[in-house]
Amino acid sequence: SNNIANGANGGRGDHFFEVSEFCCAIAEKMLAESNAANGVNSNNNANGGNSQDAGVAEATTGEPEGESAVREAILSLQWAVLCHRDALGLKSYESIKRYVSAEMRRQDPTTGALRVMFLAQCRAEIAENASGRNSGEVDETHALHMVQLGKFLLEGYGREEMERLVSYDPRQPEHHFPTLFFKDLISYMRRRSKVLHSPPIRKPSSTSVVPEFNHTKSLSTRLQILRFVYGIPSSGQLSTTQLDHLWSVCVLPGDREALMTFLANASRPDLGTPRLRPENSMHNVSKLDAAFSDNVYVFERLFCSENVGWESLGEGAYRSFREYDARSVRDSDGTTDALWRICLKAGDGGVAGRAMSDLLA
Repeated sequence: SNNIANGANGGRGDHFFEVSEFCCAIAEKMLAESNAANGVNSNNNANGGNSQDAGVAEATTGEPEGESAVREAILSLQWAVLCHRDALGLKSYESIKRYVSAEMRRQDPTTGALRVMFLAQCRAEIAENASGRNSGEVDETHALHMVQLGKFLLEGYGREEMERLVSYDPRQPEHHFPTLFFKDLISYMRRRSKVLHSPPIRKPSSTSVVPEFNHTKSLSTRLQILRFVYGIPSSGQLSTTQLDHLWSVCVLPGDREALMTFLANASRPDLGTPRLRPENSMHNVSKLDAAFSDNVYVFERLFCSENVGWESLGEGAYRSFREYDARSVRDSDGTTDALWRICLKAGDGGVAGRAMSDLLA
């Protein structure tokens, strides 16, 4: 697995594709066996048997030391494949990820130790990209992938442990995952601002096609992850300084609209009744707090400012303006001035019309 991990950092001779096929075969076999066991267990439940599913039963009864070592080796190899720079081009990627996901949610000492190790690996790579110290060109597809894997691992924890991991510890501020994800987004947007044309697409090999880099997905995914980590009560909230920073780096129309959508969503809690809103959907989380509490500041200083850029924004941005949770200042002079600016400056006729209707309401 070390050779595969080295390949994730640009190494060669790691036999990645051969190893990935081997890992896929193992993953599919074990998933099939698990599904079969769950099917048998379901029949037992119907006949009055134990109500635990097979995976939970294994986790609670423990396993022989030899089996634990084998499972650790298999999971380490599967994880090394998932982290590889070419992983997203594999046809077997989803099978391997499903297997790792199922295993990462087990609550036993072996899995717990592996989660810690894998999460530390994600943290180190995300932190390196966020630091700006990387002298070479950042592989943006892989950088986003590591951020997604970090969230993927956090979702594997039980709620109590997840809250502990995202809480702020002044003794180890560099380990605060919400701040790390925030810095990653800011660093990504700074790198993006330096790119005057689309990043070059690597040539596909005969066995793998690396997906074309998608900036819209990259930004929206990072914003969704911020919504997740800052919506967990123990994580703390986004400060006005951080919100100003986000506003200052998301200046292009598509970026500004995505940020406004995020801010409108994050300005209010998602109580999960009966389930989280689709844009917030994630494993092992039933409700989210608001990601920040300075709602009036954000609405008056950002949404109602003169530099929003309504000339190039569409209905998504105006919907965010209307849905943003700032009821206490909806009838203020600042809101009225903002609506007049939208009427006069909006490049989208539908947006101008809706602003006028709101003014006359």
